[in-house]
Amino acid sequence: MKISLIGCGGIGKVHAQVIAESGHTFLSCCDEKPAQAEAFAQAYGCTPYACLRDMLDAETPDVIHICTPHYTHVPLAVYALKRNIHVVLEKPAASFASDIDVLLDAADRSAAQTAVCFQNRYNASSQYAKQFLADKQLGSIIGARAFVSWSRRGGYYTDSDWRGSLNTEGTSVLINQSIHTLDLVQYLIGQEPRVVEGSTANRTLKGVINTEDTAEACLTFDGNVTAIFHATVAYRSDAAITVEILCEDGTLAIDGDDIIVTNKDGQTKPALTRAADALGKSYWGSGHKAIITDFYQHLEAGKKFPLDAREGCKALRTCFDIVESGKRRHAVER
Repeated sequence: MKISLIGCGGIGKVHAQVIAESGHTFLSCCDEKPAQAEAFAQAYGCTPYACLRDMLDAETPDVIHICTPHYTHVPLAVYALKRNIHVVLEKPAASFASDIDVLLDAADRSAAQTAVCFQNRYNASSQYAKQFLADKQLGSIIGARAFVSWSRRGGYYTDSDWRGSLNTEGTSVLINQSIHTLDLVQYLIGQEPRVVEGSTANRTLKGVINTEDTAEACLTFDGNVTAIFHATVAYRSDAAITVEILCEDGTLAIDGDDIIVTNKDGQTKPALTRAADALGKSYWGSGHKAIITDFYQHLEAGKKFPLDAREGCKALRTCFDIVESGKRRHAVER
């Protein structure tokens, strides 16, 4: 397939590494920073552009990878989808709640497919947990808890022209660092929450950002399943993410890349302790190669890709509902 990529920074290079190993052809790349586009073009033997419109006027790719700042995702994806170009969209699918329906309408009207990069679903630990829970080896799910405790200091935001701003990032810890974890909770439980009650706060970055560095929520699902969630970048280190699923007869816990199963008698055993090497930054995980490869396999087979725009917006809606709940100071019911 013929491929173009927009956004030639760190995450774009991860996509490029996967594509370069897949045997597909890079037609072009695009970045508003000419030097970055030129360097990418030289590395991957393609034509550089500074503007998506110019690139798509000159090229006819089958697929475009969008690896740009969050607030640009929807307009760029819509532009490509209107031309029936398949889209691989980095998370989050959108920065603003109002953009979700815009993206979904464009996806519904297009003959092309969309993939949203929730690559952590493809981690070995996530795949193992999903199957283990589906087999009900510990009975039905009755609850969950998830914790993201990372560190992001002021320079992470001030060195960027878009992070930490309500106008460009939308929210910070929710849709930048912890949306993958919210997605995993909903993916493993197998449904979206019916009631969302939460709050956000800026604990350590006052005067630096006008978004949040900390968020918490209680999510209620059908079947009286309740999940608690806490995420912060106010910690002094990047701790391993923890997701624990409580079942009738025990718990399954994902601690980083490890899985530990504990039965109702308190007997604990490690179930999985192996992980593939991460591409790019360690906290991006090892799933990018798997999700991108899977998307192309679906395209080549003429099959619908399941982690599409609609699926990719489910955790995003929860993020925005947490923010809205905090503003209203009461639960958001769906």
